Amino acid sequence: MFGLSKEAAALLAGCAVLILKAIYAAVIYKSSFELGKLKQGFLTGASLAFPIISGIICAVKCKQGKSARVKILIALVLALGISAAVVITVSNAYAVKYYDANGGSHGYASEVFYKDREGNRYTFSEDTGYDRLYINETEESLNADLCYLDKNGYLVYDEDMSVTARDEASCADIDGAVYYPVKYATYNQDGSVNYHFNPENFSFDRFGKAYTYDKVPFYDKNLNKYAYFFDSDQQKGFYTNILTGEKLENEYCFVDEDGYLVYDKNHAFTMYENDEGIKTYTDSDGKTYFWASGIHWDQAGNMLDSSGNILSA
Repeated sequence: MFGLSKEAAALLAGCAVLILKAIYAAVIYKSSFELGKLKQGFLTGASLAFPIISGIICAVKCKQGKSARVKILIALVLALGISAAVVITVSNAYAVKYYDANGGSHGYASEVFYKDREGNRYTFSEDTGYDRLYINETEESLNADLCYLDKNGYLVYDEDMSVTARDEASCADIDGAVYYPVKYATYNQDGSVNYHFNPENFSFDRFGKAYTYDKVPFYDKNLNKYAYFFDSDQQKGFYTNILTGEKLENEYCFVDEDGYLVYDKNHAFTMYENDEGIKTYTDSDGKTYFWASGIHWDQAGNMLDSSGNILSA
């Protein structure tokens, strides 16, 4: 605001409000002298904290005539009006703002829009939160976990889940191109991108690759990549082969002891539960498996259950 720092602007606004209050208090003091020093002092002091009440009392008790009452009213309106205008102006000038790629400012993060290189516009919805990005204000949407901003601020969809977290300040694809997750990135006023993610919150896949979202890709022994998604129409989860689109029911998806995805196509696996409550599954050959949606990995490649216990057969 006017080239001032936030602290200087706040100080200036505070001084302006105090000056206006002092002027109003002076009007009250002058208008109430005939009420005696005690009441005059009380009303003058009260005008600083309770300007409307003190003004009404002074106007009612004042015997100086209509002109005095008008002065009190004018002073009250000016003091309150200008004070409110100063406070609102400073508050608006230094309120947290969210910018879009064009430098437009918004009061809420949900109002920010993103554009891809084809000119399509993407926005979050207050109804669904930050899980989906909606395209051109239609019902068509993208998984927000897989939406990134490139170095120029354009939205890119990581359909094959090839973008991984490089460090707390950036992500990158297999070619080294840098990206920033939309859910955790913001624009500066000049259109550049701000991004930071706490590395302690990274999720890891079987190979130790880091991601900023929980549903990391799974791999079978042939290194086919699978992504988990929940079908709201069927009310059922699936692991989908990213390349072929083949869908495997979550209920029958497991990982073997090496962390590779295995599908129990014939629903023949048998479940066992040990004394610690850890469930394992075996096939007809006695091989051991763990339910895919019940495990995750740490950075060292250890396979963990939902409680963080290292899993072993």
